[in-house]
Amino acid sequence: MKDVPPLDRAHELLERKNYDALLITSRENNRYLSNFTGSDSTLLIRAGDDAGYLYCDSRYTEQAKAECPKWRVIEYKNVVESVAKKIVDLKLKKVGFESRNISYNLYHRYLQAIDNAVLVPIETLVDKLRISKTEKELQLIEQAVKIAETAFDESIPLLKPGVKENEWALLMESKMRSLGSEPLPFDIIVASGQRGAMPHAKAAKAAIKKGDLVTIDFGACYKGYASDTTNTVAVGKPNKEMVEIYQVVLDAHDMAIEAAKPGVELKKIDAVARSYIDKKGFGKYFGHGLGHGVGLAVHEEPHLSPLVEGVLQEGAVVTVEPGIYIPGKGGVRIEDMIYVSADGPELLTTISKELKIIQ
Repeated sequence: MKDVPPLDRAHELLERKNYDALLITSRENNRYLSNFTGSDSTLLIRAGDDAGYLYCDSRYTEQAKAECPKWRVIEYKNVVESVAKKIVDLKLKKVGFESRNISYNLYHRYLQAIDNAVLVPIETLVDKLRISKTEKELQLIEQAVKIAETAFDESIPLLKPGVKENEWALLMESKMRSLGSEPLPFDIIVASGQRGAMPHAKAAKAAIKKGDLVTIDFGACYKGYASDTTNTVAVGKPNKEMVEIYQVVLDAHDMAIEAAKPGVELKKIDAVARSYIDKKGFGKYFGHGLGHGVGLAVHEEPHLSPLVEGVLQEGAVVTVEPGIYIPGKGGVRIEDMIYVSADGPELLTTISKELKIIQ
């Protein structure tokens, strides 16, 4: 698929929606469109204008000029006043804004300052520009995956009976940072034994026991781009029931990946895994969506879920992560990241087909 530069995608959106400009406030979309890596900025992108306006305070002025040479960098004292003045001066009438990212208070401050311009909520339209990854983005994600999986391979032999979940998680994080990860995109999940029934259990002081299944959800971040993988392993010989559950999850995982092709409805991909797990008698123990996009945010568009509309786009990077969580017994989740090429899904992460048993 031909790469389209991010700013060109924004201009295509402006033309398609007949907006005069876009007001971009979310950190990920700011970075995506401008390449600015600071923690606070606002963008104003005008239709037909190749050089947008980047607003930041004095902490970031020089950084923004260095990182975004094609943008007009404007240092502000009051961001609303500064942006609103430009909207008025340019006689912009219809401005799309990220309604999920602006507070009620900030929205009304803009309304009071922009006179006759109309602010139009665009929900996730800009987020959806990020779905189809460029070749450069894909390379950065692949490097984040490499860092995370190398750290996992080096750390997993130390997952022994008696080791506390949070101690091992700290070791794993240290490995990822030493291999080049930026601050992790999320806290590592380590859930052993019965705690595996909690899909997002934080690594606790619980000691891992012999025979436990341990669900490990981890990711690295490289130059702003995240990875997200879940392995469920056994420390010593697990009981037969949990081995059978692992196989059900793995089969559902493999079938869903096979179905993840361009043009397939997002909810149908979810349904492939969900219906299989239900058929095996565990449907009520799989409560979350099947997967989500990964990029500058670890959870982004698109979402593989029974609750969403739309189809899977070529160029997307998504997770496939079915799970079964049984209170009082434990749980299993198996999560891979895939790249959706024109020919179908390509694995970015590597999950062993057999349950890994650590002796």
